[in-house]
Parts: sequence; C-alpha cells; structure tokens
Amino acid sequence: MREERAVLKKALSSMDVLATGLGALIGWGWIVAFGSMIQKAGVLGLILGFAIGGTLMLTIGLTCGELSSSMPVTAGGFAFTLKALGVKHAYWCGCFMAISYIALLMFEAVSIPVIFATLWPRVFEVMPLYTVAGFKVYLPQVILGILVSFLWYGINYVGAKLYGIVQTVMIVIFIVLGFCTVGISLYKGNPAFFIENMWGNLSPIKGIVSVLALAGFFYIGFDMIPQAAEEYKAEPKKLARLIQGSIIVGTIWYVLIGCMIAFQIPKSELPNLSLPAASAVARTWGQAGFYIVLFLGIIGIVTTYSASFYSASRVLFGLARGKLFPKGFAKLHPKYGTPTFPITIAAMASIIAVFLGRAAVMWFLDATSAFVVLFYLYIACSYITLRKQEPEMNRPYRAPGGILTGIVAVCASIFFFLSLILPFSPGALIWPYEYAIFIIFLIIATIIYVLMAPTLKETPVEEYEWLVLGIESDKER
Repeated sequence: MREERAVLKKALSSMDVLATGLGALIGWGWIVAFGSMIQKAGVLGLILGFAIGGTLMLTIGLTCGELSSSMPVTAGGFAFTLKALGVKHAYWCGCFMAISYIALLMFEAVSIPVIFATLWPRVFEVMPLYTVAGFKVYLPQVILGILVSFLWYGINYVGAKLYGIVQTVMIVIFIVLGFCTVGISLYKGNPAFFIENMWGNLSPIKGIVSVLALAGFFYIGFDMIPQAAEEYKAEPKKLARLIQGSIIVGTIWYVLIGCMIAFQIPKSELPNLSLPAASAVARTWGQAGFYIVLFLGIIGIVTTYSASFYSASRVLFGLARGKLFPKGFAKLHPKYGTPTFPITIAAMASIIAVFLGRAAVMWFLDATSAFVVLFYLYIACSYITLRKQEPEMNRPYRAPGGILTGIVAVCASIFFFLSLILPFSPGALIWPYEYAIFIIFLIIATIIYVLMAPTLKETPVEEYEWLVLGIESDKER
C-alpha cells in the first residue's frame, strides 16, 4: 500500500513569497561593508561588481524559477535534484540546504541582540556571563535572543499565513522607508565626493573581482522562495518572476547604497567610519538619519532571521517526507497544518546560537556559505539534465536561453564556490577555523550517508517521487 503523503496548506500570497526572498537577501551587510568596498574598488568597481554578480545570480535564479514552476514543492533544491540526478545526489543537496539555512538562522539569531546593543549599549552590554572567542556574551542579549526565538516559534507554529503577514509588513516598511530615505540622501549628495570615490586603491579589474568575490554572500536569500512553493496560493509560473524580482530589487538596493555613500562621504573619511551607510544618511537627515538606517538594519536582520526560520523548518520537513530524516519531522499539526517538530528544532538552534555568541556563530556562517553555493550548483545541473532528458516535461515557466543559461549558472556557482574556498580570494574562509568547520560538516554528512545507504538503496524510486514530488507511478494509478 502506498504511504500517505503529508501536504502543506496553501496560505502564502505573491507578496508573502517575494518578502521571503527579498527579506532574506537584504540583511545587514550593506550597512557595514560598503565603505571598505568603495575604498578598495571605488564606487565604479562596486557598481560593476554587483551588476555582474547580480547577472550571474540571475542565471541561477532563472534555472531555479523554471524548476520551481514545474515542481512546486517545499525543499525545492532537494526535489529538483531527486527528479534529475537521483536520490544519492538529492541527499547531498538536501544536506547542503539544511546546514546552510540552520547556520544562517543561528547567525541572525545572535545578530539581532548585537544590533540592539549598538543602539542601546547601556541596556544590552551589561552583566557579562562569559567570553567566547574573545567576545563577551551578555545576559540581556541572551534574554532578548530567547524571547525572539519563542516569538518566531509561535508565529510559525500557528501557520504560514501569519508568518507571511509579518514578513510582508516588515519588508513593505523597509522598501518604502529605505528607498525614500536613501534616495533623497543620494539626490542631495556632493558630485565632487562621487568623483573622488570613483576609483579605489586597487586596479579597476582587481577592484571589480574583489567585489564580485563577496557578492555571492549578499545574494543568499532568493533561494528561499522555492521553499515556500508548496504553500503558495497562486500559479507556480509566478514563482520564477518572484525569484527574479528579489534578485533585481536587491541589486538596485546595493548599487543605490554604494552610490549614496560615494556622494555623501569624502574618500579621506571612509576609513574612519564603522557604519558608512548610516553616517552617509546622517549627512542629510542629521542624527535621526543615522538611527533610521539602524532601524532599517534591524528590519533587514529580522526579515532574514524570519525567512531563515521558515525555510529551515520547511527543508527539514521536506527531507523527512523524503525519508532522509526521521518520520517525526514530517508530521503536521492537526489544526494548523504546520511541521511542528522542524519548527521546534529551528527554535532550539536559534536559542543555542544566542548562548554561543557572535564570533563562534560567524565561523559557522562563513563556512556554510560554501554549502549554499554547492546546492546552487546542484540546481543548475538538475536544470541542464532535465532539459536534455525530459524536454517535454511540463514547464509553466521556461527560462530564456535554454541549456546555455544552465551552463552559465553552473559556471557562476563554481566561481562563487572557488571565491570562498581559495585562500587568496578576498572572500575566502578564515584559516584554520572556517576550513575546519567546512570539512567537519562534510565528514558528518558522509557518515550519515554511509549509515543511510541501505535505506536509500532499498526504497524504490517511485516511492521517493511520490513522497517528495507527489508523482504517482503507473502501478499505483
């Protein structure tokens, strides 16, 4: 008898899904990192670096969009790889997804209290508990982190609809307030400052490459849209447009921030600023502008945390439904229809991160960024394979460029992976801690794979396709 397949409820609108991808993509990095980028590459190098990086990511997004429209199920990359490359490769893609999203969730969980400590140090930088990797862990920050974890546990527990409403409200506030504030600051800037910031300390080519090497990290997030595909109420075809939209809006935002800083801050002052984006807005809006940007940063971190919490729980659910995790992970709440056990695991990971502190979690985030790019590679390879082997497969959305788009996406994924792994790259992992963490995760995943190998071999392909994709075999019809 065919095993019963758990199915998530349709609850998310197009705006909810876009808010998931865009909210995860924007984050906090634009507040702290763009000053040093302009120093090295110049504002022209920053613009070209993000334009090229956004275009490369867009090719990955195109492949992801086509496959999402064909297979609108949660844990998208895992499902795509299962269909195209088989269960063994699907296991590895699923592992990379689970590790990446949980690590990102843990990083954002500890970042939220740190941002509050930046705003109100007298409140949040008191009563130190202990030190991890040279950074103190404070009691008020731990309490705040735990409260946020329980809040998002509750939001996700009662259903995707509430998650979608909260995520959408936050991203709408960010877009309206952010683009208005930054746009006016850009308009009132000094062209003479922009001209002197045009070129950085590196040669033009090296400057562009230095930005491009880091760009991959800034685009992590659009890949969370396929995790919402199963709960998306509209036509699956629209998922592709939402993926593309999140990448394009993110690119515009990054370029806008870079230009605004270049117009507002003289080149000589950039090295002295820890928060260049906030300082640049303050030139137009005064001290209020500085706090507006920090408020936007808080929204950026919370939306990334929220999307990571949601996506991590859905990936764990999808892997369990496909028999790669314990069955308990695939059980749904009888009233709310939510995967309660994966949601609980996500909350536990969030709370653990708060106790570890920022430095330790940062190692995990950087190390697991490489896993994000690896599952991008799997998605691109799955796209090419299915274009060749199943040309007549139902594709509500067809990516332009055909197989060539997939080839570019593969090359882009490899480039971003090498930019993280090669020691001489500007975006390289830190030796030895982050390389060690990357290798340890690979070893753990390999051990689990060896233990699960008998189950993977014994389970018929038709059963996997039913459980993961909802495809019925001819024998079962």
